[in-house]
Amino acid sequence: MKMTIMPENENHPKPPLAVYLLGILGIIPLIGAIVGFILIILGIAAYRSWKLIVIGGAGILWSVVLYGSLFYFGFFSPMGRNGFAKIAKQELTEVAHDLELYKLENGDYPDSLQQLLKGNRLAFINDPTQFGFMKTTYFQYAHRGDHYTLFSVGVDGVAHTKDDIFPVIPPDTGRIHYGWIKE
Repeated sequence: MKMTIMPENENHPKPPLAVYLLGILGIIPLIGAIVGFILIILGIAAYRSWKLIVIGGAGILWSVVLYGSLFYFGFFSPMGRNGFAKIAKQELTEVAHDLELYKLENGDYPDSLQQLLKGNRLAFINDPTQFGFMKTTYFQYAHRGDHYTLFSVGVDGVAHTKDDIFPVIPPDTGRIHYGWIKE
């Protein structure tokens, strides 16, 4: 006695070769997931073919694994987070420029980085090295009279360690004096 998961039925024709060849599209991420879903529906409803269901499931699984690994390696792996360190250095330098502009306009540095956002300004004050879905982490900033400190806690997420990231401050030209100090 032969056991089958989905018995072939006279009411359901055998799938043509072209339907099976659609499974090749399963190697293309996202398109493969869509084609996989279609093949599963065809395998269940039209042809009652477990082979189409397996091919469709493989296409969906491939897309999930590929995009999941890209997400993991892009955001959570040390290599991906080190890429965000370069972005943090650039953004810190821009925030330092924004702080100096704020001082020119208001006479003093702001008490918090959030004050840079007032008046329809655009400033990137979020620390890209500290990725999280449930929290927002800003660059470390402290107003110190005529000066300020500004840095990123780096990939390890701990302040005042060797991986802290600082803005690139140009040398004093006499026209613009940066009040940034490294603590």
